[in-house]
Amino acid sequence: MQRKQPRKSPVSEKSGQPGRTRTLLSTVAGLFGVLAASGLAVFAMALGTSTLHERAAARPPIDAPPLLTVRTDKADMLDHFRTTERYAGRFEPARSSALAFERGGTVVEILAEEGDRVEQGQVIARLDMALLDARTAELEARRDALEAQAELARLTTDRKLALKERGFATGEDHDTARLSLARFNASMKEVDAALMSVEIDRQKSVLIAPYAGTVGARRLDEGSIVEAGLPLIDLIESGRPQIRVGLPQDRTDALQIGATYPIRFGERELRARLVALRPDIDPATRTAIALFDLIDSPLVPFGATADLVLEIREDTPGMWLPRSSLRAGTRGLWTVLTVVDAEKGPTVGVESVEILTVRDDEAYVRGTISDGATVIVDGNHRVVPGMTVEPVAAAGGA
Repeated sequence: MQRKQPRKSPVSEKSGQPGRTRTLLSTVAGLFGVLAASGLAVFAMALGTSTLHERAAARPPIDAPPLLTVRTDKADMLDHFRTTERYAGRFEPARSSALAFERGGTVVEILAEEGDRVEQGQVIARLDMALLDARTAELEARRDALEAQAELARLTTDRKLALKERGFATGEDHDTARLSLARFNASMKEVDAALMSVEIDRQKSVLIAPYAGTVGARRLDEGSIVEAGLPLIDLIESGRPQIRVGLPQDRTDALQIGATYPIRFGERELRARLVALRPDIDPATRTAIALFDLIDSPLVPFGATADLVLEIREDTPGMWLPRSSLRAGTRGLWTVLTVVDAEKGPTVGVESVEILTVRDDEAYVRGTISDGATVIVDGNHRVVPGMTVEPVAAAGGA
C-alpha cells in the first residue's frame, strides 16, 4: 500500500510570503537607521572641527620669542703691550758694622744702648787702660834717663873737642864721646816710638762710631774681658736705607744707573734710585742683584720686604680683552665668543686665543681673532656657537 503524502494547508502557504516581506523591511529600516546615525556623527564631527577652527581663528597669534641680547665690544689689534712686573726686595742699611776693639782688655764703660742714635766720632765704649798708663810712665822715665845721659855725652864731646884742638886729647877720645852721644839719641828715638805705640793702644782702647747711625745689638756688658776683634756693638747706618732686589738676568737691560723707580711697600709707594748692578749672579737664587737708594730716606724697618715695580714693553701683536669674555679651552688655550654676520642674522662664533698677560680685569691675548672683531664681553655662558643673538654695544665700547 502506498503512504499518502500529507497535504499542505493553503493557509500556511499564503502566510509565508508576508513574513519574508516583514523581515526585509526590518533589515532595510535598520540600514537606514545606521546610515542616519553615521551621517549624524559625521555631521557632528564636521561641526566640531569647524567650531575649533573658528575658535582658533578667533584667538590672537603667538609672537616668536625675542632674540637673546648680548653685550659686545670691538677688539682693536695692537703691536705691543706694556705690563707691570714686581720683584721682591729687602730693605737693608747702606752700611752695617759689628764694632769691636782692635786690642784685648776689660770693658769698663759702654756709653750706648740698643736703639740709641750716635754721631760720627762719638765714643761708644772704653777698655781698662791701667796697663797702658803704667807702660807710659815706664817709657817716660826711661826717656828722661836717656836725655840725661845724652846731655852728659854732649858735654863730654864738646870738652874732648876743645882738648883735641889744644893738643891735650887724641882723636880717639873725641870719637868715643861723639858716638856715645849718637847712641843715646838713638835710644831716645826708640823710647819715643814705644810711647807712640802705647798711645795708639790707648786710642784703640776707645770704641768710636765710624759713621752716624743707630745702635743695633749690644753683645757685651761692662766687666767683660774681650779679645781683639770680638764684636761688641752693631752699628746700623739708618740715614741712608737701601733695597736689594733680585731680578732675572734679562730684566737688568731695562734698568739704568741713576734712574728712579717705584717701590711698593704695603700701602705706601716710595721712590728709589738705582745705584749699582752687581756683575755676578746670586748662587742661591740665580738672579742678578740691583741696589737702590731710597729717596728722601724714609723710616723703614730693615729686613722688611718690598716690591720693585717695573713697566716692561713687549713688542708682541695682540689685543686687550675683558677677562669676562674669556672661557677656558683645551691645551692651555682660551676661547672667545664673537658675533658674526650670517644669513639668519647676527650669529655667535668662536675663536681660540692665548693669554700673554693680565692686568686688573683685562687680558692681553693673541690668536685666531681678527682686528675689529665683535667680542661678547659678558654673559657668554648663556650662548653657544651658531646661536642667533642681538648684539648691544657695551658702555664705552665702539
